Amino acid sequence: MDQNFKAKIIKSIQKTPVLSPSASRLLMVAADPKHSLKDMIEIIRGDFALTAQLLRVANSVAFSPLQPVTSLDRAVAYLGEVYLIGLAISSCAAAVFDSALTGYEGHKRDLWRHQLYCAVASRLIARYSKHEMPGDLAFTAGLLHDIGKAILSEHIVDSSADILDGINEGRYTDYMDAEEKLFGMNHTEVGYALAQHWKLPPVLQEVILHHHNPEAASPAHKVLVYAVHLGDALSMLAGFDTGSDGLKYQLSTAALESFTLTDGKLEALQIEAAQGFDKFEQSINPGNPEPK
Repeated sequence: MDQNFKAKIIKSIQKTPVLSPSASRLLMVAADPKHSLKDMIEIIRGDFALTAQLLRVANSVAFSPLQPVTSLDRAVAYLGEVYLIGLAISSCAAAVFDSALTGYEGHKRDLWRHQLYCAVASRLIARYSKHEMPGDLAFTAGLLHDIGKAILSEHIVDSSADILDGINEGRYTDYMDAEEKLFGMNHTEVGYALAQHWKLPPVLQEVILHHHNPEAASPAHKVLVYAVHLGDALSMLAGFDTGSDGLKYQLSTAALESFTLTDGKLEALQIEAAQGFDKFEQSINPGNPEPK
């Protein structure tokens, strides 16, 4: 590994602002299978900015409540956990989610849209798991899975053409293999380092590290990693990729076998995911407190 390159990555990660105390605590609670919405409300109650944003979203055009939502408890109950987590993360990590991804020939908000669609799809995929798994945690994991690209991108500018040529010529098996061989680190490893910097719960760190290689995940979290792996692929298939690496990764057959996703169910899931994505986009935009 190029130690100079790794040092630059580490420096970029250390410069990245940490998550707000409220967002960090919410993610820790969300990773606990025994948590309740009441636990989350108690965290938010002391965060006036997040409370105001939740009330704004609950009263937005995307939801159009019959009566104005004026209390935190009602807003959380009305929106549900995924909107709470999505708003908390997007509002305090807008610089990461809104990255232009120049190194991937992407554009501003491509990363946010890709991860949001993945989050929505991963939560829906969880319904079809052959093993019990929390759908809301799949959403949270999907929303964070590619954070490493925001850091790696600025260090690999002008590399996309060579990577794509190498994949087409068989020198690399996929985009992640190219990152590893060319730079000594791939975006999942960079994301894992950022997740540690942010002190994310171990289960979320594991999803970020293994979402392209789910077989390497621990048995306890493998099904969750499988769900995000498939959600990631569906996000790219829906046109929400992050640039030149779109659909340039290996698909795990074991992941498909872990869910009862027939062609009919998959088609219905894609339609529902698109609807969920659109509603979320209308109400929450990182770096922009006003809905579209």
